[in-house]
Amino acid sequence: MKKITLISKTDCELCDIAKSFFIKLKNDFVFDFEIVNIENETDLFKKYKYTIPIVLVDGIKRLQSKFTESDIIEVLQKC
Repeated sequence: MKKITLISKTDCELCDIAKSFFIKLKNDFVFDFEIVNIENETDLFKKYKYTIPIVLVDGIKRLQSKFTESDIIEVLQKC
């Protein structure tokens, strides 16, 4: 099963949109989903503070910043 990690932070509109995409797609694709808040992880904050949201599939970065539901579907179908 794929492990999807959404790297996010509070008060991030793009992150909230990305989260809603994954909640919606959970019915069509099988994956484990977790959200990691960069505000709780100093190293992640330094690395991703200007490029969130980030989508990792099994630990590999697949999407960042502004992306669409179609982009997510494409990634889920390929991985």
